[in-house]
Amino acid sequence: MNTEQIANNKLPSLLYSAGQGSAEFPPELFGDLKLDTLLSERAIDSMRPICAAADILPRQAVFADCSAHLAEWQAASEAALAFSHQYKEFGQARSEPERNYRFAALYELRERFRELSRVLPGESGLVRAFREYFSGGLPARIGVPDYISAGRAMFAVSSDTMFIKPYAEQKTLAERLADCAERLGFPESLRSERTISIAPPVRVIESLSELNAELFAELREFYTAYSETLNSEEVKYADELNLYTELAALYRKVPHCLPKLSDVKQLKARDLRDISLLAKDAAEIVPNDAEFTLETPVFFLVGANGGGKTTYLRSIGIAAVLGRSGFPVAAESCTLYPFSSVFTHFPREERFEGTGRFGEEQRRVREILTAQDGGALILLNETYSTTGEAIAREQTALLAEEILRSGSFGLYITHQRDRDERNIPVLTVVLREDNSRTYKILSGGVKLGGSYARDILKKYGLDF
Repeated sequence: MNTEQIANNKLPSLLYSAGQGSAEFPPELFGDLKLDTLLSERAIDSMRPICAAADILPRQAVFADCSAHLAEWQAASEAALAFSHQYKEFGQARSEPERNYRFAALYELRERFRELSRVLPGESGLVRAFREYFSGGLPARIGVPDYISAGRAMFAVSSDTMFIKPYAEQKTLAERLADCAERLGFPESLRSERTISIAPPVRVIESLSELNAELFAELREFYTAYSETLNSEEVKYADELNLYTELAALYRKVPHCLPKLSDVKQLKARDLRDISLLAKDAAEIVPNDAEFTLETPVFFLVGANGGGKTTYLRSIGIAAVLGRSGFPVAAESCTLYPFSSVFTHFPREERFEGTGRFGEEQRRVREILTAQDGGALILLNETYSTTGEAIAREQTALLAEEILRSGSFGLYITHQRDRDERNIPVLTVVLREDNSRTYKILSGGVKLGGSYARDILKKYGLDF
């Protein structure tokens, strides 16, 4: 990484080899799949842009590096986050003394991040480029003025908070009271070590700078000399590192694999799990198989309420989104076509003006059909379930057929399927003979009494 590239802000990315495209996953997708219960908003925002298919394998390699050295990556991620937070506060400084003071704190945080980045373990191409950027072509580490105290006042930056504790060399009133309490025989636990943080007004900072002119003159000189050595684009690493470390920590809780990419449209997974159930501390997540191919690209999913239909649909959607984004799938094995996008239609609790719920459902369905390009995955959860039986039956059949003709893949949970319609295969919740739930999904309508169903359930220890 040469000096000219650094000056032009052409920093290597840990997510993109050729830059970020403009296409994004639909905004409601992560909520429908309940990924927002597992991942932070910062991680979700990092995953919204749909990466180029060519970046999936490089991301898989970076994830493998992160997973193998998670502690070191988490340390770098935390340092990057502290640097990012302070950069935001630095950019919002309200006066020159505050700006210069925050810059000194910012520079130290950046140096800590730089030290960890230079030795970040991993051998993937994107990680090597990342290390190279922080190892060469940058200014050598320099001394930062001692900005921690300003005269008789403690005046410091902690994370993104600036605080003052006046007269630090003297005991505060609370400390003097604690001394008195201990002399009277009260437990030492009455003493509090908590520092009260006060966001100082601009005038307070300016007054401190006047009372400590020598220190603030050093800070001003330091800012003037080194402010141009910081690259604002470096703050992006806080989000990129965080995404990898959050997912690596999450996947330590479940079996997973990095999916094999396919040039042919398909999604095949063995023992696939819905990781959104981890947010509920589920003791056991029942796995299911999935197989979508060019021969069977669209399925209806029917069966008893509470039998695992929505869980199965979410497992498919999460696998498609995370696998498409270059991350693992919670399955024993998986082969995945990089779908152009993933669309979901889940029931909404909304007020409907004019058109009513049915009209609103039609509008949302039409948006999905317009946006899909024949290479997407469409997941429908009881669409048209709130309208009349006859209309629902008709609209369900028409919608499923339209998805089939489009070339996109689809899974449609419904109670309204026309049983005489034969073009689209059916997946069914498997029940035991007493109608209790197994949370297994199989092709066709089956109960435990069927020999095929019994063999499948025995495999997972559910045939008791």
